[in-house]
Amino acid sequence: MAPLSSSVASARNPGVNRHGTETAKGHSDVHRYCCVPLTSNLTWARAPGNVLPSTAETGLPKDPVANALQISTIDRSPLTELVGKLSPRNLGLVQSGIDVILGR
Repeated sequence: MAPLSSSVASARNPGVNRHGTETAKGHSDVHRYCCVPLTSNLTWARAPGNVLPSTAETGLPKDPVANALQISTIDRSPLTELVGKLSPRNLGLVQSGIDVILGR
């Protein structure tokens, strides 16, 4: 039987990533991030818990939807670049969307 490995999409996929607290050296002790994927399918903007940030905020070519229903954990090693940063307001909305999905 082959060893278990994580499945990772072959294409680059944007997402909203949250990580653990930083240590004194500035490095995270956590090697995995919670990720809310972004999709350009605006139909998902109407789903409960999802957030529609702007292209100016995300640095992406199309308006994305943060799809809280698809939250997952990912290994941080394949993360290559920061393309944008959500405002505190939108980051709070993403967190609220996660709370909706988790029933909190």
